[in-house]
Amino acid sequence: MRPALRLRVRRFLATLLALPLALLVGTATGAVAAPPSAAQAMPGRHLEGMTRNLYLGADLTPLVSAKTPDAVQMAIGAILGQVVASDPPKRMAWVADEIAAQRPDLVGLQEAALWHIQTPAGGTITYDFTQLVIDALAAQGLHYRVAVTQTNFDSAVQLAGAPLPARFADRDVILVNADAGTPEVRVLDKGAAHYASQLVFPTLLGAVDFARGYVYVDVKSWGRTWRFVNTHFEAYPGFGPMPHDYTSDQARELLSVLPAGMPTVIAGDLNSRRDNPLLQGAAVLMDEGGFADAWTGLHPGDPGYTCCRAGNLAGGELDERIDYVVTRGDVVPTSAARVGVEPVAATAPRWPSDHAGVVAGIAVGPQPKGVGTGLLVGSRS
Repeated sequence: MRPALRLRVRRFLATLLALPLALLVGTATGAVAAPPSAAQAMPGRHLEGMTRNLYLGADLTPLVSAKTPDAVQMAIGAILGQVVASDPPKRMAWVADEIAAQRPDLVGLQEAALWHIQTPAGGTITYDFTQLVIDALAAQGLHYRVAVTQTNFDSAVQLAGAPLPARFADRDVILVNADAGTPEVRVLDKGAAHYASQLVFPTLLGAVDFARGYVYVDVKSWGRTWRFVNTHFEAYPGFGPMPHDYTSDQARELLSVLPAGMPTVIAGDLNSRRDNPLLQGAAVLMDEGGFADAWTGLHPGDPGYTCCRAGNLAGGELDERIDYVVTRGDVVPTSAARVGVEPVAATAPRWPSDHAGVVAGIAVGPQPKGVGTGLLVGSRS
């Protein structure tokens, strides 16, 4: 505890001890983004937001780091083989099971990949991660629809001069629960943008920009209009002796475009944490944007790791938390839980993704004029 906070605790200890037990619990669990009365004022008016990094299915860094044409071909073959071995249809069905168990109102997907892989026999294997999730949900009688999609990278466009035996596109997506009986979310508007600050990878195939950006929907719930954003910050601090923190740049860009005073929910892959000085985007959102980390508040002392398993999904331990839910203003976080932590199968792929996901419950409280509200849900590549 910082000295100023320790002094404050001593100064007001008597007052705190006199508070009702329920209020003390609310303070201890860190529901600091809004007073507890906000949840009490809106009994039953709760929403759930989910963030899920779907994992592309392979590590692309061997292609980026390949130094010879032969190494490029070997890297491409290894990547495509790993994607197929990761069994995207099975993994996306497991993600659908997670969604079915939680029934979130809004889902932010990162790395919602599209793969068209040419087979040696001349055929094509197609994996559309978004459609695989939607189809698996529909098979369970659940109906989620795509509200907005943005393509961040498309090899057919960026590598047009160096044709590959595959097409790969990386996308960010927002899904909305379209089932009857969930009228709390009505989409009014939508949009998308790429960040100006981007890391460009130099490769033998040319300069590659794995663009990062965000998608959003403006929705109405119980007469209140608010924004849900899904974003994916850069995963790497650049190259060479002078690394650059793109996550902080992108966090500031995102803060600059949030409508003033409008309640906001942001779901995204933040690729950052406080104890990594080279990747501070999440800290920028909290320290400069006024967001509070719901996981830390609701699970004090629990690191809540969300990343990252081994690329082949055969093993590996989660050892950092880069999926977040942070709030500000008149929204009270009522829960924050991880999904995809335990293995689903005994052999690879054992998990739906190299990430765990986060599902956040929030109580929609009153929104006085001029007071903004935010929920941020995030993860990492």
